[in-house]
Amino acid sequence: MPRQNSRPVDYLVSQRIHLLRYLPFLCVAFLVGCSSIPPLDEPPTAINESILEGPAATLDCNRPVYLVVQIADLDRSISGDYAKALRDSKIVARNGGKYLMVSPPTQVLEGEWQSDGFVVESYPCREAFEAMWYSDEYQNEIKPLREGSGVYTIGLFDSWRPLQQDSTD
Repeated sequence: MPRQNSRPVDYLVSQRIHLLRYLPFLCVAFLVGCSSIPPLDEPPTAINESILEGPAATLDCNRPVYLVVQIADLDRSISGDYAKALRDSKIVARNGGKYLMVSPPTQVLEGEWQSDGFVVESYPCREAFEAMWYSDEYQNEIKPLREGSGVYTIGLFDSWRPLQQDSTD
């Protein structure tokens, strides 16, 4: 009897999915997931909700999510207005978001880098991300500014495990 594939990579290979196409997402998902695991000598703590404003301030966030954006054919002359609007509005920070990585990479270690832009943001929970992403401000004022600036592939990743509540509460 053939052995069942026990690793996700085995499954992808068995399905003949072109791994190089998904490699940036797989690497970032792995690295971001591992970075959410606290060191053994430091107990996990809850996210400080005071960083959130507006509707997001009432959220009980304890499971971070990560927004991963891969951009092909980036036209920086168009995307500049979008980036400026994001910075000026502070909409990411107001919803607890933090930029963890913005490309281009410092050094390509293997192969050829396939995207012109790559961004990773963290949010304290899915609800905080959704408060930003689906807000009228982002959908109607900011997001339209990136129209025609490139081909965006965007994914939202859950952390590997929720943060534990601080026992001093």
